[in-house]
Amino acid sequence: MLLRRTYTREEVRDSKTVAANIARGPVEAAASDALVTGDAAAVQRMDSVVRGAVLDPVVVAVKLWTGSGRIVYSTDTGQIGTIASLDPEDTSPLRTGAITTDISDRLGEADDAPERALHRHLLEVYLPVHTPSGTPLLLEAYVQFTGINHDARSILLDSLPTLIGALVLLELIQLPLALSLARRVQRAEHRQDELLERALAASDTERKRIAGDLHDGVVQDLAALNFTLTEAADMVDGDADPALSAALRQGASTTRRSIQALRSLFVNIYPPNLREAGLPSALGDLVSAAARNGTEVDVQVAPDLSLSDRTETLIYRTAQEAVRNALQHAHARHVGVTVSRAGDQVVLEVVDDGRGFTPASETTADGHLGLRLMSEFAADLHGSLSVESEPGAGTRVRLAVPA
Repeated sequence: MLLRRTYTREEVRDSKTVAANIARGPVEAAASDALVTGDAAAVQRMDSVVRGAVLDPVVVAVKLWTGSGRIVYSTDTGQIGTIASLDPEDTSPLRTGAITTDISDRLGEADDAPERALHRHLLEVYLPVHTPSGTPLLLEAYVQFTGINHDARSILLDSLPTLIGALVLLELIQLPLALSLARRVQRAEHRQDELLERALAASDTERKRIAGDLHDGVVQDLAALNFTLTEAADMVDGDADPALSAALRQGASTTRRSIQALRSLFVNIYPPNLREAGLPSALGDLVSAAARNGTEVDVQVAPDLSLSDRTETLIYRTAQEAVRNALQHAHARHVGVTVSRAGDQVVLEVVDDGRGFTPASETTADGHLGLRLMSEFAADLHGSLSVESEPGAGTRVRLAVPA
């Protein structure tokens, strides 16, 4: 389009130059006052000049008009002496002396009928000429205007190798930048994976340290206290106030329950059998406490699952959080835990028949904050976590991560 527009502008300029040359040259030299009055000899003389020195493959027709719209000369002799209406814009050269043009694909005026038969694409050029006495006449020259499309295509085809070469050069310049950017993105992704692994490893290490400190510290002290209270109760039996013996035995019993609770907490904080016995055993231990409380629990794990430590940890933590919510918040009577493979993903589903909730309104509740954290961990592993629940209809927690 740009080439066509440029070529059109250049051809209009050249056509104006051609029309100006013929007007100031042979046409104006042959224009006489007798031509204005319709003298046959003057018309014949103008026709000889036009056909001999003006008409060529470029200039295909010529007309001379008076200011009143009468044609005093035309290459189509049948129009000489006729009167036609002229557009005020076309007659402006008689007033201003300027050259005007009009590009016409289909010449529509009645006086353009002969020119329509000459060529489809013509440029009408209007400019003034004068007789020896100074009478102004309007010269209308029809210039062939058919080479635009052809020449524009030629220019485009000629410049096409250069354009293609420039595009290839641009791509060659961009290629190193694109490769460098791709390497930087890969390094950033690798770094992100490393940071995630370190975060999970640090979390496991901290959980293991806390469990170890509790086991070697508080639990041992409570165990010693249990033995001491039991021994003291045995020593005072029959020799002291029965209330004192009962209080000592009650203290020992409470100490044993505290030790049991702490050991259950160890499993929640850092399940040792997740690394040693694998995911099925760890999930079995996880739901055993629920079974002891009277909740029916069903665990199904697909055989021959080969998972990374990160994936196993995420599955276990998500199941742990979902089961805890089902027991503590939903008061479920049945909880189903399923781990299966779906294509190139491993899927965990925890389904309960509890009271349910509205996810949109309770995502920030204390009981569901853990699932939000698990969702962020799943996204870091290029997986997803979804929660489907309705009040009174139970809850389904679904985790899908690459196997």
